[in-house]
Amino acid sequence: MIQMKNRRLMRIYHEMTEELKMKTDAINLDGNCLPSKQDFFEQIKFPKDTEEKARKSTSYYLTKFDLFQKGETKLGWNWPAFIFGGVWGVYRGLYVIILIELGFIIALHFFELNMRLSHLSQEVRDIYELSFYVPFLMAFIAYRVVLGLKVNLFYTKEILKRIERKSSPEKPFLLGAILASLFLRFVDKGLEKLVASLPMLEQALASILEKLLDLIS
Repeated sequence: MIQMKNRRLMRIYHEMTEELKMKTDAINLDGNCLPSKQDFFEQIKFPKDTEEKARKSTSYYLTKFDLFQKGETKLGWNWPAFIFGGVWGVYRGLYVIILIELGFIIALHFFELNMRLSHLSQEVRDIYELSFYVPFLMAFIAYRVVLGLKVNLFYTKEILKRIERKSSPEKPFLLGAILASLFLRFVDKGLEKLVASLPMLEQALASILEKLLDLIS
Protein backbone atom coordinates (compact mmCIF):
# COMPACT_ATOMS: atom_id res chain seq x y z
CA MET A 1 0.00 0.00 0.00
CA ILE A 2 2.82 2.36 0.94
CA GLN A 3 4.66 1.46 -2.27
CA MET A 4 1.59 2.30 -4.37
CA LYS A 5 1.30 5.69 -2.66
CA ASN A 6 4.99 6.34 -3.24
CA ARG A 7 4.66 5.47 -6.92
CA ARG A 8 1.65 7.74 -7.24
CA LEU A 9 3.50 10.58 -5.56
CA MET A 10 6.50 10.03 -7.83
CA ARG A 11 4.25 10.08 -10.91
CA ILE A 12 2.63 13.34 -9.77
CA TYR A 13 6.08 14.78 -9.08
CA HIS A 14 7.34 13.88 -12.56
CA GLU A 15 4.21 15.32 -14.18
CA MET A 16 4.66 18.58 -12.27
CA THR A 17 8.36 18.82 -13.14
CA GLU A 18 7.64 18.14 -16.83
CA GLU A 19 4.99 20.86 -16.87
CA LEU A 20 7.37 23.27 -15.14
CA LYS A 21 10.11 22.40 -17.65
CA MET A 22 7.77 23.09 -20.58
CA LYS A 23 7.02 26.53 -19.14
CA THR A 24 10.63 27.41 -18.37
CA ASP A 25 11.79 26.25 -21.81
CA ALA A 26 9.95 29.25 -23.22
CA ILE A 27 12.00 31.63 -21.05
CA ASN A 28 15.37 32.90 -22.21
CA LEU A 29 18.43 33.77 -20.12
CA ASP A 30 17.21 37.34 -19.52
CA GLY A 31 13.89 36.17 -18.16
CA ASN A 32 11.91 37.26 -21.21
CA CYS A 33 9.47 35.03 -23.05
CA LEU A 34 10.94 33.75 -26.28
CA PRO A 35 9.04 34.00 -29.55
CA SER A 36 7.67 30.83 -31.00
CA LYS A 37 9.64 28.51 -33.25
CA GLN A 38 7.31 29.49 -36.09
CA ASP A 39 8.32 33.16 -35.70
CA PHE A 40 11.97 32.15 -35.76
CA PHE A 41 11.40 30.01 -38.85
CA GLU A 42 9.72 32.90 -40.68
CA GLN A 43 12.79 35.08 -40.08
CA ILE A 44 15.43 32.64 -41.39
CA LYS A 45 13.65 30.60 -44.05
CA PHE A 46 14.34 30.70 -47.78
CA PRO A 47 11.41 31.61 -50.08
CA LYS A 48 10.69 27.98 -50.98
CA ASP A 49 11.11 26.59 -47.45
CA THR A 50 8.12 25.08 -45.69
CA GLU A 51 7.75 23.58 -42.23
CA GLU A 52 7.59 20.12 -43.78
CA LYS A 53 10.49 20.62 -46.18
CA ALA A 54 13.18 23.17 -45.43
CA ARG A 55 16.78 23.58 -46.54
CA LYS A 56 19.49 21.98 -44.49
CA SER A 57 20.79 25.36 -43.32
CA THR A 58 17.31 26.43 -42.18
CA SER A 59 16.87 23.23 -40.19
CA TYR A 60 20.35 23.75 -38.74
CA TYR A 61 19.47 27.12 -37.21
CA LEU A 62 16.11 25.83 -36.00
CA THR A 63 17.96 23.20 -33.95
CA LYS A 64 20.11 26.01 -32.49
CA PHE A 65 16.93 27.84 -31.50
CA ASP A 66 15.68 24.67 -29.77
CA LEU A 67 18.92 24.46 -27.79
CA PHE A 68 18.70 28.13 -26.87
CA GLN A 69 15.15 27.61 -25.59
CA LYS A 70 16.52 25.00 -23.20
CA GLY A 71 19.02 27.47 -21.80
CA GLU A 72 22.05 26.30 -23.78
CA THR A 73 24.69 28.89 -24.62
CA LYS A 74 27.10 26.59 -26.46
CA LEU A 75 25.38 26.15 -29.82
CA GLY A 76 28.15 24.42 -31.71
CA TRP A 77 30.75 25.28 -34.34
CA ASN A 78 29.90 27.16 -37.53
CA TRP A 79 32.25 26.30 -40.41
CA PRO A 80 30.84 28.78 -42.99
CA ALA A 81 31.29 31.68 -40.56
CA PHE A 82 34.84 30.55 -39.72
CA ILE A 83 35.87 30.17 -43.38
CA PHE A 84 34.02 33.07 -45.04
CA GLY A 85 33.79 35.55 -42.13
CA GLY A 86 32.36 38.89 -43.22
CA VAL A 87 30.98 37.49 -46.49
CA TRP A 88 28.93 34.98 -44.51
CA GLY A 89 27.91 37.80 -42.16
CA VAL A 90 26.42 39.81 -45.03
CA TYR A 91 24.70 36.67 -46.34
CA ARG A 92 22.99 36.26 -42.95
CA GLY A 93 22.43 39.96 -42.27
CA LEU A 94 25.12 40.27 -39.57
CA TYR A 95 26.84 43.32 -41.01
CA VAL A 96 28.97 44.01 -37.93
CA ILE A 97 31.19 41.07 -38.93
CA ILE A 98 32.23 42.64 -42.23
CA LEU A 99 32.97 45.90 -40.39
CA ILE A 100 35.33 44.05 -38.06
CA GLU A 101 37.15 42.48 -41.01
CA LEU A 102 37.33 45.82 -42.75
CA GLY A 103 39.06 47.09 -39.61
CA PHE A 104 41.65 44.31 -39.94
CA ILE A 105 42.34 45.29 -43.56
CA ILE A 106 42.73 48.98 -42.71
CA ALA A 107 45.04 48.20 -39.76
CA LEU A 108 47.25 46.03 -42.00
CA HIS A 109 47.64 48.67 -44.70
CA PHE A 110 48.12 51.45 -42.16
CA PHE A 111 51.12 49.57 -40.77
CA GLU A 112 52.49 49.00 -44.29
CA LEU A 113 52.07 52.71 -45.00
CA ASN A 114 54.10 53.60 -41.91
CA MET A 115 56.83 51.19 -42.98
CA ARG A 116 57.01 52.66 -46.49
CA LEU A 117 57.16 56.23 -45.21
CA SER A 118 59.76 55.43 -42.57
CA HIS A 119 63.45 55.95 -43.25
CA LEU A 120 64.56 52.86 -41.38
CA SER A 121 67.16 50.47 -42.69
CA GLN A 122 65.94 47.26 -44.32
CA GLU A 123 67.17 45.16 -41.39
CA VAL A 124 65.22 47.23 -38.86
CA ARG A 125 62.14 47.20 -41.08
CA ASP A 126 62.31 43.41 -41.29
CA ILE A 127 62.30 43.20 -37.49
CA TYR A 128 59.35 45.60 -37.22
CA GLU A 129 57.40 43.72 -39.88
CA LEU A 130 57.99 40.36 -38.23
CA SER A 131 56.92 41.73 -34.85
CA PHE A 132 53.69 43.00 -36.44
CA TYR A 133 52.70 40.32 -38.95
CA VAL A 134 52.97 37.34 -36.60
CA PRO A 135 50.71 38.82 -33.83
CA PHE A 136 48.39 40.22 -36.51
CA LEU A 137 47.95 36.80 -38.09
CA MET A 138 47.44 35.17 -34.69
CA ALA A 139 44.85 37.81 -33.76
CA PHE A 140 42.96 37.27 -37.02
CA ILE A 141 42.93 33.49 -36.59
CA ALA A 142 41.80 33.88 -32.95
CA TYR A 143 39.00 36.19 -34.12
CA ARG A 144 37.82 33.65 -36.69
CA VAL A 145 37.93 30.85 -34.10
CA VAL A 146 35.82 32.89 -31.66
CA LEU A 147 33.48 33.71 -34.54
CA GLY A 148 33.07 30.03 -35.38
CA LEU A 149 32.39 29.17 -31.74
CA LYS A 150 30.05 32.02 -30.80
CA VAL A 151 28.29 33.11 -33.97
CA ASN A 152 25.41 30.61 -33.66
CA LEU A 153 24.50 32.12 -30.30
CA PHE A 154 24.96 35.66 -31.64
CA TYR A 155 22.87 34.91 -34.73
CA THR A 156 20.08 33.31 -32.68
CA LYS A 157 19.92 36.34 -30.36
CA GLU A 158 19.96 38.72 -33.34
CA ILE A 159 16.99 36.91 -34.94
CA LEU A 160 15.09 37.10 -31.65
CA LYS A 161 15.78 40.84 -31.46
CA ARG A 162 14.42 41.27 -34.99
CA ILE A 163 11.26 39.39 -33.99
CA GLU A 164 10.91 41.56 -30.87
CA ARG A 165 11.29 44.70 -33.01
CA LYS A 166 8.80 43.21 -35.46
CA SER A 167 11.30 43.76 -38.26
CA SER A 168 10.70 42.36 -41.71
CA PRO A 169 12.51 39.05 -42.24
CA GLU A 170 15.99 39.44 -43.76
CA LYS A 171 16.31 36.50 -46.10
CA PRO A 172 19.76 35.03 -46.79
CA PHE A 173 21.23 37.40 -49.37
CA LEU A 174 23.54 35.62 -51.83
CA LEU A 175 24.01 38.67 -54.07
CA GLY A 176 24.92 40.72 -51.01
CA ALA A 177 27.54 38.16 -50.02
CA ILE A 178 29.08 38.28 -53.50
CA LEU A 179 29.11 42.10 -53.45
CA ALA A 180 30.64 42.04 -49.96
CA SER A 181 33.42 39.79 -51.20
CA LEU A 182 34.11 42.12 -54.13
CA PHE A 183 33.98 45.14 -51.82
CA LEU A 184 36.58 43.69 -49.44
CA ARG A 185 38.76 42.82 -52.43
CA PHE A 186 38.37 46.33 -53.84
CA VAL A 187 39.26 47.98 -50.52
CA ASP A 188 42.25 45.69 -50.04
CA LYS A 189 43.65 46.33 -53.53
CA GLY A 190 42.85 50.04 -53.39
CA LEU A 191 44.69 50.51 -50.12
CA GLU A 192 47.57 48.41 -51.42
CA LYS A 193 47.98 50.66 -54.46
CA LEU A 194 47.63 53.77 -52.31
CA VAL A 195 50.36 52.58 -49.95
CA ALA A 196 52.62 51.69 -52.89
CA SER A 197 52.17 55.10 -54.53
CA LEU A 198 52.65 57.26 -51.42
CA PRO A 199 56.47 57.11 -51.34
CA MET A 200 56.59 58.28 -54.97
CA LEU A 201 54.10 61.01 -54.12
CA GLU A 202 56.26 62.02 -51.19
CA GLN A 203 59.32 62.27 -53.46
CA ALA A 204 57.37 64.30 -56.02
CA LEU A 205 56.15 66.73 -53.34
CA ALA A 206 59.68 67.01 -51.93
CA SER A 207 61.00 67.80 -55.42
CA ILE A 208 58.31 70.45 -55.98
CA LEU A 209 59.01 71.98 -52.57
CA GLU A 210 62.75 72.06 -53.33
CA LYS A 211 62.15 73.87 -56.62
CA LEU A 212 59.87 76.39 -54.91
CA LEU A 213 62.54 77.08 -52.31
CA ASP A 214 65.11 77.57 -55.08
CA LEU A 215 62.81 80.10 -56.80
CA ILE A 216 62.23 82.00 -53.59
CA SER A 217 65.92 82.13 -52.75
